[in-house]
Amino acid sequence: GGTHVAGGMAAAYQRRRVTTAHAIVPRCGAARLWTLLARYRAPLALLAIGLALRLPLISASIDEIDSANFVNALQNGYDIPLLRPHAPGYPIYIFAGSLMARLTGDPVTGLALLSAILGALTVVPFYSLAREFAGPRLGFVTSLLLVVNPLFWTFSESALSDVPSVFFVTLLAWLAYRGRSSDRAFLWAAAVASLAIGMRAANVAFLPMLAFPIGYRLWVTKASWWRPALVGAEVFAAITMVWAVPMVLIGTDGLAGYLSAVDKQWAGAVRGYDLFSVEGPWLQNALYRVERFFSGYLLTNPWVGMETRTPLATALQAPWVLGLASFIVCARLRDRRHIFILIWLAGILYPIVTIHFLPRYGLAIVPPLVLASVQGYRALFAVALGERRRTGLLALIGIGTLLMLIGIKHQPPVATFEWTPPGEGLGGAVLLAAGALVLLAARVWAGRRHEIAGSVRTGTLAMALGALVIATAGTGLRFAVAGHGEDPPNQRLVQYARTHYDMGRVAVCWDGQTHGYFEVLTPGVVPIGYWTADQLIDAHRAGMTVLATDQCVRFEEVDAAVGLMKVAEFAGRSPAWSKVLSITLYAGLPSADEAAVAAAGGR
Repeated sequence: GGTHVAGGMAAAYQRRRVTTAHAIVPRCGAARLWTLLARYRAPLALLAIGLALRLPLISASIDEIDSANFVNALQNGYDIPLLRPHAPGYPIYIFAGSLMARLTGDPVTGLALLSAILGALTVVPFYSLAREFAGPRLGFVTSLLLVVNPLFWTFSESALSDVPSVFFVTLLAWLAYRGRSSDRAFLWAAAVASLAIGMRAANVAFLPMLAFPIGYRLWVTKASWWRPALVGAEVFAAITMVWAVPMVLIGTDGLAGYLSAVDKQWAGAVRGYDLFSVEGPWLQNALYRVERFFSGYLLTNPWVGMETRTPLATALQAPWVLGLASFIVCARLRDRRHIFILIWLAGILYPIVTIHFLPRYGLAIVPPLVLASVQGYRALFAVALGERRRTGLLALIGIGTLLMLIGIKHQPPVATFEWTPPGEGLGGAVLLAAGALVLLAARVWAGRRHEIAGSVRTGTLAMALGALVIATAGTGLRFAVAGHGEDPPNQRLVQYARTHYDMGRVAVCWDGQTHGYFEVLTPGVVPIGYWTADQLIDAHRAGMTVLATDQCVRFEEVDAAVGLMKVAEFAGRSPAWSKVLSITLYAGLPSADEAAVAAAGGR
């Protein structure tokens, strides 16, 4: 009996052990998952917020001419000389966009979804930087400021390469910053730098971030630097070849054809608009241009989405200008964080020097602008609330900020495509420059005695910046909803023309922006008379309808010969449409049709 009892107890124990083992496995898995979620709850929460704000509002429209070029490349084949897309080719973006287009079944939606996803993902590497620069609590609020930034949010809904480009630049920044002490991070940074340039060629301006970890090892830690630098260069070159060779072979008929397309694009869109092409007097206008472009890219557009001089815009810009002013005064050249931010911000020199003004060209420096402003507020709070309060320094920061705000208010907004500044508004530029000089004087006066205190009460500052998050989010949401709820003016104009006119019986005088929409929305239809005014006039005499926009370069000549009538006007308010916020359609009808339209009241 004892043996039987003992055997039964052993069997029961064995069953209990097996049952317990099976129960422990899922509990351990759930516990591990919970641990990971708890550990990364901040970036995951930020990612969820970013996706929640972006995915419901993605645009179903072709927001500008570059969007049309990208869609043309996905619909009609990758051909750089035919501007599908324009040089230098955007190979990584087109490849990623083609995958998303297959997933969604529509190239416009696919490209917009790519922007939304990568726009939300940008906050993950950004938070890692912000946490290291300002601590977890303040880093979280700083990341929220990036998520709801009006310019960044708006373009996160668009079928453009700019926001995916920001993701790669921010990832490069995080890896490069870690690369000062990690060989693996540095090599990954070299790889991401190549992908960033393949996503958008202008990202070559951010290659100096790869020099930061090398310089840090060379002058600060005295660690080995030449081997990581050599291997990093090899990684960069190898990955660049992986995407550059197919780009040339698939997108053109060879290297000569590719270089010809690049030269044509550079000559038509860049060379005539660089800093050395401004109208005379050259030195005065060159300095004025630099001031205006700096103001547009750093002080106005990123914080309110568009160039505007309303009291509300000034109120929203003021906190950021104050934060950046404080950063200028209190940044320490011995602080690796501040040096890194300055290297990142220096990338804005590329569009300032080389090309006309366009708000989205400054998107890649929005993350370091946010970091710099928050660092400036940490310094300001340390000075204002610390034991050694320095009233004189605070007064100089306030005066410098006020002068800069008045200077912004009293000069004309920087216009899209502006390359040489307007003659008026020099007084505002002088005031803004005077504010900058006051801030530099404050920096010299502060000297080495002031440092950004690590013991500043981040809770108070986080609450203050939380109010700024709410105000900024309101502006960002307004623009994001506008871009989601309606089509851009050019697209509406082309759709109107297609609905009301026989495309086989019209000759069009489109501007370059509208022509890209026409190619996408009217595939296979060649616009008769696009190239010369004589073709348009001859087509009208042959009984065809002439359609023109108010931005057609031959508008006056065609109007004098044909007699154009205003048909409809289209306008919008999304920053994604900054190239064309309003446009008007005109028509020159054959004689009999003109009489009929006049009798009907015109349309």
